[in-house]
Amino acid sequence: MYANDALQALHNRWARLSARPTGDADTARSLTYFTAETGVGTHDIPVPQRVSNRIKLLLALEKYVERTEEFPRRNSRRQRYEIDPLVEKLANWARYQRRTELSLCTYQRERLECVRGFYWEPIDDGWDDQLDLLFNVVGDRGFSVGRG
Repeated sequence: MYANDALQALHNRWARLSARPTGDADTARSLTYFTAETGVGTHDIPVPQRVSNRIKLLLALEKYVERTEEFPRRNSRRQRYEIDPLVEKLANWARYQRRTELSLCTYQRERLECVRGFYWEPIDDGWDDQLDLLFNVVGDRGFSVGRG
């Protein structure tokens, strides 16, 4: 059922929190998203449409990444007719989530971090990943990289 250990740990932690009385507004909002996604602790309260839509897009993003093994990206160099509408929609949604990070509840932020390839700062994090890879290769092979 779980795509990765981080997601399972996240759901286990929020399942434990759902058994307790709700504390602050962020926890209550997080539990709404957790309940909408998992059905754990479901009450007779209907799920708001915006929550349902966000969960659907998150699951579509996760499914796309799992199927293609790559994170959707916007490509403004391509002609409109060459761009897959689903890829564009998911890329724009992920970009929107990054821009509104501070307005997301804890569960939303942590849940996005469980999606393989999702970075809050994709350019910086991608650069860091490549730099780490270079250092690992240099360390394994035992030579230094010179400027030249």
